Amino acid sequence: MVDNIKPILIEILKFIFFALCIAFAVIVVILITSMDIHALGTIPEDSLTERTQEALLAISIILFAYRMKQAKAQGLWLVVGFLGCMLIREWDAVFDQLFHGAWKFFAIPLARLCTYLALKNGIQKACQDLQDYLGTTSYRLLFVGLLVVLVVSRVLGMRLLVHIISGPYFHQSIKSFLKEGTELLGYMIIFSSSLCYCFAPSVALNFARFKIKSSNKYSEQM
Repeated sequence: MVDNIKPILIEILKFIFFALCIAFAVIVVILITSMDIHALGTIPEDSLTERTQEALLAISIILFAYRMKQAKAQGLWLVVGFLGCMLIREWDAVFDQLFHGAWKFFAIPLARLCTYLALKNGIQKACQDLQDYLGTTSYRLLFVGLLVVLVVSRVLGMRLLVHIISGPYFHQSIKSFLKEGTELLGYMIIFSSSLCYCFAPSVALNFARFKIKSSNKYSEQM
């Protein structure tokens, strides 16, 4: 009877944990974006919101690369490269100081380099690494995070849609909040994905050891 209840309790605790995490993330998004809007009237390129997005993405890339090297999963260079290209795109305002669209001339070489590194040990090894990653919680979080950043934030940031929603009360700050706030939430999910990929194996190993020790103590008491 107890064994049947344990999985249910674990799932309930997981739900509560993720609900609290999402609530915390939304509160952080509202605080950061509202600070920019109150101070600047909108959310420009050089804002706390944008800098937070870039920092989260940069740290995510570092964590993915670190864990990938530990696990010798070269196929995940494709993930690192994709996120790296996203970061370069976020820095387009910096590269535009060279000339308009200069970010492409940095993103394309990075994409090619990461593709080469992913396939260096053969396409079969790269596919196996990716297949192993697809079965992880980290991938599911990354999948959701990318959808939020690349799709949801773009749709919510459409001027026409915001005009339809707000009518005569349209203000640029509403559009900025919907687009940049949602984008920040997406990057927080991607950051959670990188944390999960980097540290989940260690947590799972420690949890398994704890269960073994608990079982041994219970057996000794019996």
